[in-house]
Amino acid sequence: LRQLHQWNLWRKELKSDIVLPHDLGSRCYNEFRKQSLITSDFQKQVVSVVNSMGLVVDEEVQTKSGYILDATFTHNGKVIGLEIDGPSHFIGRKKKGNTILKKRQ
Repeated sequence: LRQLHQWNLWRKELKSDIVLPHDLGSRCYNEFRKQSLITSDFQKQVVSVVNSMGLVVDEEVQTKSGYILDATFTHNGKVIGLEIDGPSHFIGRKKKGNTILKKRQ
């Protein structure tokens, strides 16, 4: 169901007429929102630096699409989202497939 939600997001991004029926799309979305959270030491370090700059950081913020941003803060009236990609998001020097997909949605 989680992968179907990502497919549905992709179809909507393309403005396609082919998307999941509403009831199935809702089930997929709800399942996608249940993703487990892991906060890395690298993420904690980055958030600490941003906090030290006097900015108030909210961590693990869920977006309307169901994805979770590692952190957000407000600067000059705009909400800025941070996705903090440490080593677990890469294979060698290349981003893993799920990281690539998340970045484009």
